[in-house]
Amino acid sequence: MRLDRAKDVSLRDNVAWPGTDVFLSMAPGMKIFQAANEFGAARTPSKEEEMDPWKGINTPDRPR
Repeated sequence: MRLDRAKDVSLRDNVAWPGTDVFLSMAPGMKIFQAANEFGAARTPSKEEEMDPWKGINTPDRPR
């Protein structure tokens, strides 16, 4: 899951299954309320990182 510009995010009752790499990737400084999640099987439960997840997507509105 990737969150970039979301506000008032609440994650509840999520499960990271065995083999999950990063369960939650988010922009630096995001505030997220979490309750009753089980991320123990994920290699990295959550990670703050600057990235552009859309850069590899070819859309007509994006010049190449």
